[in-house]
Amino acid sequence: GLPSYLDELSVGDEPIYRLRESISDDGTVDQQPYAIERVSQTPPIYVLRNFVSEEDAQIIAQSAYLSGQMGQAETYADNGQQARPNSTTAFLSHDVSDNPTPSAPIVDALSDEVGCWLVDADGRNCWAEPMQVVRYTESGRFVLHHDSCNRVITALYFLNGVGGTWFPLAD
Repeated sequence: GLPSYLDELSVGDEPIYRLRESISDDGTVDQQPYAIERVSQTPPIYVLRNFVSEEDAQIIAQSAYLSGQMGQAETYADNGQQARPNSTTAFLSHDVSDNPTPSAPIVDALSDEVGCWLVDADGRNCWAEPMQVVRYTESGRFVLHHDSCNRVITALYFLNGVGGTWFPLAD
């Protein structure tokens, strides 16, 4: 489950401030401050502000493009309508052997932080899906749909600082 400090955070409370470690190209460890704000009690939804640096966001976006995997998103809503019109998508693994791009260490660090640190405070081994990078063009959107798997957590990173989402069942 969630660590107690996240579980006890209520909608409207002051954000919690934390540090995320990242390793720069020269091998030095940088600490990036970010804020955690709860925006829904049920289901538990949090916004992490400044969690991904601008530099890391650029590297992730460029790696998705350069991977040669960017293709039309193939997610469909329950009514058979394409769920991501006007968008392309690629998956970036956090495993360097599957993702030989500069983004691998960044994706790995984000997966560890979100997957293990937020979900499993006991430090047990966790598994995270490859990071899905989606590029929306003008009028692109993601319509309401249901994923076929039972995810414990979904993390959305808006790499360009622009974007939004809607949770119709959130309080």
